[in-house]
Parts: sequence; structure tokens; C-alpha cells
Amino acid sequence: MPKTHVRRTRDLRKRSTDTEQPLRRHLLARQMSGQKFSRRQTAGDYIVDFLCCEKRVIIELYGGQHGIHQEKDIMHDSWLKKQGLRALRFRNNEVFSNTDGALQTVPDACSGGDGA
Repeated sequence: MPKTHVRRTRDLRKRSTDTEQPLRRHLLARQMSGQKFSRRQTAGDYIVDFLCCEKRVIIELYGGQHGIHQEKDIMHDSWLKKQGLRALRFRNNEVFSNTDGALQTVPDACSGGDGA
């Protein structure tokens, strides 16, 4: 992995977004079915918001910038699936308006259910 990629990942870890805060408290404290999630981890060439290595579940938060680059998002999704990773995606406004609802899908995804 290029040094610039590692440096960027570390830098992103230092700067949490407002959207991460409500989820972070629950995910990093093992409150989601006892699973350990790490924040701002690399998955290949991608940097994901939260990752549970054991269950191979990724949580990504989407602001206004997503959807603009649909081709890149499709490639990203395809790569994740090939790696056996499952992605849960939440829009920022969804996290702010319904944090509990978003969090309810996480244990199901970790157990291999349908999730979101």
C-alpha cells in the first residue's frame, strides 16, 4: 500500500465527521452484538468508515458527494463483494434523523442476515 494511502487513512482517523459521532459511540464500544468495529480502515485501495474484520462487514456513511461518481461507486461495490465484504450504507441525514434505526440493521448484517 502506498505511503500516501496510509498517511491519508491516519489523517482521516484523527478527524471524525459529525455523522460518525453517533455511530462511533456504539460501534467502537462493542455494543453491536459484541462485534469489534474499527474506524477508518483500509480495504484494498479504499478507505472505509467502519470495519468489522471478523464478520467482514463495512459501514459507510454517505454525504452529498456520493452518487455523483456512480461509476466509481459501482467499481467499489464490485470489489467489496469479490473480497467477501458486506457493506451497509447510510446517508448522513439518515444517521442524524434515525440513528437507532440505522444501528438496528448492524447485528443482522453481522449474523449474515439481510441487514439494510
